[in-house]
Amino acid sequence: MRPTNLALASFGVAIPVTSAVLFLISWFGYASFPTLWLSIFCPSYGILIVAANVANILVPRWATKRLSGPYWLANWLSVTTVLSGVYLSAHVVFTAIFVNLGLRC
Repeated sequence: MRPTNLALASFGVAIPVTSAVLFLISWFGYASFPTLWLSIFCPSYGILIVAANVANILVPRWATKRLSGPYWLANWLSVTTVLSGVYLSAHVVFTAIFVNLGLRC
């Protein structure tokens, strides 16, 4: 594999991995009380998740098709991408509710 293709493939895999890691951090963050309130009251907490999901929209499985390797990884990344999108939607809804109640960071 040429260095350019390797770099492009690595970049394409790194985006969904980042999204998955952010989802997992946020998911377990909601399970802990202080992070729950911080994430709901501070909309900026979800900005990295927004960025990761936008990147997932812009770079759809493009690099994982170039990889001749672990298809289970591509499937797992697809699942975590969907879950991070669900988290993002829930975050936006909860943030809108609490911000409308006048709660700020």
